[in-house]
Amino acid sequence: MSFKKTLSINNAHLASSGMLKVTVARASEVDEALATAFAYVQPAVTERRSDILITRTGAGDYDVRADLAVP
Repeated sequence: MSFKKTLSINNAHLASSGMLKVTVARASEVDEALATAFAYVQPAVTERRSDILITRTGAGDYDVRADLAVP
């Protein structure tokens, strides 16, 4: 799955900031990709006492971030 390569090469440094960009090629990859991104962002969520906001930004593109505005 291309997500893991993209995540580890392009986005892993963003996880500590509480934000990742996720790109998948197939709809069947979305659940696993978002679950993996959730795990990467979780430490920032715990540290900030926030929750996770997932936004679909395009076909196969998602932003996963720690967000204080999420109840």
